[in-house]
Amino acid sequence: MPVTQTDVNTQTIAKSTNNNTIIDLLALITDTMPQWKVHRCQVTDGVISQHLPMKFIYHYEYLSDLLKLQHPLNGQLLASFDRLLTREQFAQMLGIHLHQVVNPWQIKFAGKLVVFYQHPDIALRLHWVNTIKTFEPIYLQSKLSQAESLPYAIDNAFTNWQITGVEIIQKNPQVELVYDSDDTNGNGVQSILPSTQFVPVPTPLANWMIAYFQSHPVIANEWLALIKSEAQSYAQTQHFIADP
Repeated sequence: MPVTQTDVNTQTIAKSTNNNTIIDLLALITDTMPQWKVHRCQVTDGVISQHLPMKFIYHYEYLSDLLKLQHPLNGQLLASFDRLLTREQFAQMLGIHLHQVVNPWQIKFAGKLVVFYQHPDIALRLHWVNTIKTFEPIYLQSKLSQAESLPYAIDNAFTNWQITGVEIIQKNPQVELVYDSDDTNGNGVQSILPSTQFVPVPTPLANWMIAYFQSHPVIANEWLALIKSEAQSYAQTQHFIADP
């Protein structure tokens, strides 16, 4: 295939047939990732709490060494390993004071990040979560004020964040996006046809995109920072974080 310049900064593999331009989507993404821009980032769902039940072991792990010696993890306690307990129920079960049980923030966010590339005009909608678990418990290791603790917890709740789905839109009827599905564990060259709305990316291609995006420094440094900022704004809007 000849190489066609699609903008002043980037070249990607393309060819023209019957007045249509066929573009290799995988090559476009890998060649142009730093030029993709964020259109919109939003939190679609959020959980911020310190009162939800957690597995017994999550409470037990953060007991002091002295309390662990007094309450060794065996017998009935070992049998309760996966039992869901509130902090109060856990303290009552061990017969200890509530203040001896660490009180982590429990954080879960889900959202969407829309990014686009011009010439050709393509947009991707990435669905993301900060954790695939019900929530991420964040234990505060240092003495922080109430005003400081939640922003710290949110910032640290994205250690295991994941993109969970990808949608695409490309409206130009004279542009056809193709990809070699052999590169995504599929079968031969596949096409993504123009559409007037976001459509799900085929699973093999979506899996390739997710793996590529999450390992790319643009996403790890720039896009994740925007996602975290949106999560902080969500918490402030919901009045979990006081205005400065």
